[in-house]
Amino acid sequence: MSEMTAQEAYEEYLDTKANKLSSSALNQYQIVIDNLLSYIIPPSKPVSEISREDISDYIDWIHDNDGDYSGGTIELHFNTLKGWITWMIEESHRPVPNPVKSLDIFKWKKVKKGGESTKKGEITKARGGVVYVTKTDVDKLCKHAPAPVIRNELAIRLAFSTGVRPIELTRIRKSDINFPWDEPEDPEEAEEYDPRRIKILTAKRPDRNVVRHVWYPKSLDRAFRNWLRDREATLKNNSPYLLVTNRDSTSEGTTGISPHSFNQMIRTAAENAGIQEDLYPDASGGSRQRVTAVALRHGYAVHSIRHGSGIDIRSLQLLLGHSKITTTEKYLQFRDSVLKSKALQYGPGQ
Repeated sequence: MSEMTAQEAYEEYLDTKANKLSSSALNQYQIVIDNLLSYIIPPSKPVSEISREDISDYIDWIHDNDGDYSGGTIELHFNTLKGWITWMIEESHRPVPNPVKSLDIFKWKKVKKGGESTKKGEITKARGGVVYVTKTDVDKLCKHAPAPVIRNELAIRLAFSTGVRPIELTRIRKSDINFPWDEPEDPEEAEEYDPRRIKILTAKRPDRNVVRHVWYPKSLDRAFRNWLRDREATLKNNSPYLLVTNRDSTSEGTTGISPHSFNQMIRTAAENAGIQEDLYPDASGGSRQRVTAVALRHGYAVHSIRHGSGIDIRSLQLLLGHSKITTTEKYLQFRDSVLKSKALQYGPGQ
């Protein structure tokens, strides 16, 4: 008998809860586990392989998701997943130990409320309000990217050039991208075709199918062509996703690389390039590092605001997929040295 998958455990668990919970509570369970299976682990993953790392990645996602989740909501999501996995163990669907038990949700909540934010505040203030990477960092990451180099270089530059969330990046399908070489020959169709546009299912609202669009620069055309050619020539799967692995029978090979794999690749490239830094203790007891997948998104936003792109805050909000403009405004926290430069350059006495 084959082992139960995460999707099967999800469906059976909801069946057991259907007559015990209100419709609103049941909907909350659905949203949380749907998010986990859509953005962190594949539905086909065996329940025995659901790890502490998977749950930590999920809590990190909602914790770092642009400030839109409160500490109470984070705890609610955590307890929902804890209850689900506890049920698996009680029903003998997976072995002990419970991977959630060793996680301390209150550390995430403290960081969210600012209870452990002194060191973090000092670090981020010194970096303009957020921890981000620069164009120079990105060039070094690409130069030292691990194999497969062609795929990983594209992933790094695409993340930095569009500002999409790591989870959104790993879920981009080939069909979501309007490649310029696919422009229709019919003049009327060509007029409506928007080259280099990418359709993004906003991670903050996947249950509502909120779609936004971003655009990649012309400079990435060659990187796309190289990867698509290499992808078709060497990979043995028919995955619809842009960024896939070379394993045709695994969950990653059929659904695309995972957000965790993408982040690990960034960390490896940063270590190889000698640009990684440990900043402060994170909520799960580890060390929060400067160069991460999320730092690429922050780098896009900071670069857009600070380096003469002329983008307004409302446009940036739409491109980043923020539900609140106050979340986007954090990128206006320039460092004192930048403020001084602008004041001396544009002040009335100049």
